[in-house]
Amino acid sequence: MAVTRREMPAGLDARRADPLFDAEWYGAAYPDVAASSMHGWLHFAVHGDAEGRAPGPGFDPSFYRRTYMPLEGEHPFAYYSTHGRGEGHVPRRLDLSAADSAAKMREVLASVRNPVLLVGNDAQRAGAPLLLLGLASRLRQLGWSPIFLLQRAGPLLRRFASTGPTLIADEGWDLSAMGREIPRWTPIVGNTGWGAQLVAELGVSSSALLLIHEMPAYLIEHSLLGSLESAHTVVASMPSMQAGLAPVLASATHLQTIVPGLRPPEGTRAGSRRVRARLHDEFGESSFVFLSAGYADHRKGFDLFLSAAELIAQREPSAVFVWLGEMSGWASALAANALSAGMRLCLPGFQVSPADWYAAADVYLLASRQDPGPTTVMDAACVGVPFVGLEADIGLRDLGQVVERTGEFVPDVASLARRAVEVAGHETAQSRRARGAFGRGYRSFEVYVDDVIEVLGEVRGATMRLSPVQKAFARAQLATVGGLRSPRLRGLLLRGFALPGLVRRRVRRALRSAPTPRRQRLASVAAVQGEAAEGSEATGSDRDSAQSIRPGDRGWLPATSLLSHAGSDLDLRIVRRAGLSPWPLVRDVEEAGARIQRITQYDATRPPRWVRERSRPPRPRRAIATGLPPRDAVWFAPAEPVGLARPVGVFVHAYYLDIAVVLAQRLAMIEHPMSVYVSTDTDEKAAQLREIFPDAVVRVFANRGTDVYPKIYGFAAEHADHDIVLHLHTKRSAHSSHLSNWLPFLLDCLLPSVGGVNAILGAFASTPGLGMVSPSHFPSLGAATNWGPNRAIAEVLTWGRGWPNLPENGRLIFPAGSMFWARSTALEPLQRLEIPLTAFDVVYRPDGTVAHAVERLLGVSCEAAGLQQLVVGRSEGVGVLRVEDLRRQRAFRART
Repeated sequence: MAVTRREMPAGLDARRADPLFDAEWYGAAYPDVAASSMHGWLHFAVHGDAEGRAPGPGFDPSFYRRTYMPLEGEHPFAYYSTHGRGEGHVPRRLDLSAADSAAKMREVLASVRNPVLLVGNDAQRAGAPLLLLGLASRLRQLGWSPIFLLQRAGPLLRRFASTGPTLIADEGWDLSAMGREIPRWTPIVGNTGWGAQLVAELGVSSSALLLIHEMPAYLIEHSLLGSLESAHTVVASMPSMQAGLAPVLASATHLQTIVPGLRPPEGTRAGSRRVRARLHDEFGESSFVFLSAGYADHRKGFDLFLSAAELIAQREPSAVFVWLGEMSGWASALAANALSAGMRLCLPGFQVSPADWYAAADVYLLASRQDPGPTTVMDAACVGVPFVGLEADIGLRDLGQVVERTGEFVPDVASLARRAVEVAGHETAQSRRARGAFGRGYRSFEVYVDDVIEVLGEVRGATMRLSPVQKAFARAQLATVGGLRSPRLRGLLLRGFALPGLVRRRVRRALRSAPTPRRQRLASVAAVQGEAAEGSEATGSDRDSAQSIRPGDRGWLPATSLLSHAGSDLDLRIVRRAGLSPWPLVRDVEEAGARIQRITQYDATRPPRWVRERSRPPRPRRAIATGLPPRDAVWFAPAEPVGLARPVGVFVHAYYLDIAVVLAQRLAMIEHPMSVYVSTDTDEKAAQLREIFPDAVVRVFANRGTDVYPKIYGFAAEHADHDIVLHLHTKRSAHSSHLSNWLPFLLDCLLPSVGGVNAILGAFASTPGLGMVSPSHFPSLGAATNWGPNRAIAEVLTWGRGWPNLPENGRLIFPAGSMFWARSTALEPLQRLEIPLTAFDVVYRPDGTVAHAVERLLGVSCEAAGLQQLVVGRSEGVGVLRVEDLRRQRAFRART
C-alpha cells in the first residue's frame, strides 16, 4: 500500500532523504529492511524513527531522546529535523577531549563580565528549571552574567540560551577539565540534588552553594548524599528537609533553610472564562472542577489522584478533573484507562501560564507521595483556590500558618475525596478573596533570591551586594557583638534584634563561626514493648507529650507507637517483654524513621536499676557518626571450570520483564549446572517469565518487601538444596542518567565472564571460610551505604537471636542493591529470623523499612554464620586476585 505524506512524521519528507541518512549503513544495520517493500529512507521515515532506529552512524536516537527531547518524547529524528538542527543540537555524543573542554570553558568565561555559574539537571518544563531561570533573571538585574551547565537539555533550552551561555554536559564535555578553568572567586550555585552531582564532577563542590528541593528520603533513595557532603553550604527549601539532612550529611557541611518565595501567577478573567468554556464544550455542565499539577508520575501520586477522582465522581457525577503537566508513560497508560472508563478527565499538558486554569478550579487536589513544596499549591492559593492533600512526605506541612490559611491535609484517599467535595461546596467568593490576598502577600520570589545571594556571598567569603558604606557599618557592628557568648543574647541577635536586615545576616554568619556552649543533640527516651494495649490509639495528650520532647530531655514514653510523634531525635531504650510478638514493635520503630539515632534494648526479666525504679534513663549519647565503609575491591582472574557437589541456586526477582531478558542472557556465563528460581508479583508476568526462563521454578508473591522478601524468605526452603547461591533482581534506575549504569555495574562485578564466574565458584569451592561475594559499592551511592534509619530496625529484628553486635557505619559492608553470590549457610542466620510477609511495607518507601534493614543485614548474617565477605569490582582499577592466593589468606579459613 502506498504511504501518503500525511502518514509521515512531521518534518520528514518522503521524497528527499535527510543528509544524515546512510542507505547502505541502514540496510546493513537492520536486515529486516531488505524484506520490506519500502526503500530505505521511506522505511526509516515511516517505521524506523518511531521504533528508535538510527538513520546512519551520524545520529544516535537514544542519546538524542535522552539529551534534548521532552519527557516521554517520540520520533527523535523528526524532532531533530524540526527543532534540534536549527537550535544547534548535536546528533550524537561528541568525542571531546580534556583540552577541548577546557578551551570551551575559557571561551565562555571570556565572553561575559561578572560570571556566575548556575548548574542544574535539565531544561524540561518543570519547577526546578523554571526556578533556575528565575534565579538567573534576578542575578542579571543585579549586574551578574549567568552561565548555565545542565546535565541534559529539553524544551526550555532556548530560554536558557537566551539568558546566558548554556553548556550541556551529556554532549560529551570533560567536566573535570572544565572545572579546573573556573576561577576560585566565581560564584557557583547547584540547583537540586542532581545539579549537585554535576558540581561534584566539576571538582568545585567545596566553593559551591547547593539549593536542595528534594525531600531527604528522595536524596537517599537516589544516592545523592555523597555529592552534597563535599559542598560548602547546602540550602534546604523546608525546615523538615534540613532536619532530615542534618544527621546524614558530613558535619563540615554548612546546612540551613531558605523557604522559597512566590511569583504570583498572572491570570485574567478572560483567560479563566476561556478555560471554563473549554471544559463546558468538552464535558457539558459541571458541578465542581478539581485540579492538580506537575509531572505526572508515581512520586506525584497520579494514580492516587485518579483514585480520588473516581470516589469524587461517585458523589458528584458531573465533576471534572484536570491535571496540568507532562505525563510519564506510566501515567499516560493510567489516564487512557480512566478515559476509556468514562472519567471526565482533562489533560491540557504543561501550561506556561497556569493561573487561568487554577482560577477555573474549585479545589486543588494534592495527591503527592513525596514533594518538597509544592509551589503549585501556593500558586493556586494566589487565585483563591484551596487545597486538600494527603498526609505524606510533604515539605509544605512544615509551614503551619500557610497550611492553615490555604488548605488541609487528610490521612487517606477516601478522606481526600470526601473533604474535597465538602470544601468545594463550602467555598464562597469572600473566602477565595481572603485566600488570594494571603497568597499574593506571601514571601516574594525576589526576597528568596536575595537571601540566596547573601548566603552565596558567605560561601565566597565576600558579600555580593553590599556597598562600601554598608560593609563598614557591618564591620562596626561585628566588632561590638563578635565576643558575645551568652546564648540569650546570641538568640536575640540571630533573630535580628535592633539590627538592619543586611547587617543581621552578617552577624548571623559571625555567630555561627564563634564557639557555642556544647548541646546534646538527642533526647534519652525509654519505652516498654507492648505496655499500651496492642492496637489502641494514643490519646491527644500522649501525642502532645511526645511532641514536646526536646534535645537533652530524659524520660519515658507511654507506648512505642508514639515514637513517630517525638519532637526530637532519640537515644531510645526499649524494655523487651518475653513472649510478645516483635512485629508491632518493628512497625513502630519503622514508622519513627530517622528519629531514632541510637537504640538499646533490655530484657524485662533482667532490667537495670533505673528501669526497675522507673527513674529517668541515662543521659543521651551522641548520634552515630556517618562514615563510608572501605571500598577496597578485588577482581578474580579468569579460571577454568570447577566441580561442585550440587547445582548452583540462582534466585531472581523479576518485576521488570525487559530486564529479566538481560538477566537470562547473563546467566549463560554460568557453565556449572544450576537451578533457577524466579519470583514476580502477578500471574500475567509469571506466564511470560516461564518463557524467558523455560526451566525455572516461577512463583508469584504479593508486591511487598521489593525483591528482598521473595528471594530470602519466599524461597527459603529451596536454599537448602544448594551450597552456592546467586541473588539477582531486575533493578531499574531510569529516573537518572547518573544511576543508569548501576545494573550493568553490578552484573559486571558478579557475572563478568565465563572465566570470571568460574573463578568465583572456584573460590567458594576451595575456601571454606568464604561466605559471600558482594559487588563493590556503585561510586554514586555515597552515604547511602550507611545504616541510616535502618539500624534501629535491624537492632530490633536481631535482638536476642545470637547475632554479633551490629557494626558502625564505617565498618558496615553489605551488597548494596541486594545482588550477590553466597554460600547458602551464610544466609541461614537471616532466614532463621523468619520475618513474615506482613512485616514488610505494602507501599514502597525509599528508605527506613524492614526490606532496607534486611539488605544491610546480609553482610552481618555472613559474619554471624562464622564466614567472611569478599568485595569484587569491575576489572578496571582494582587488584587482581587468584583463587590460590585467597586460599592462603587466614581470614578466609573456616571458623569452627
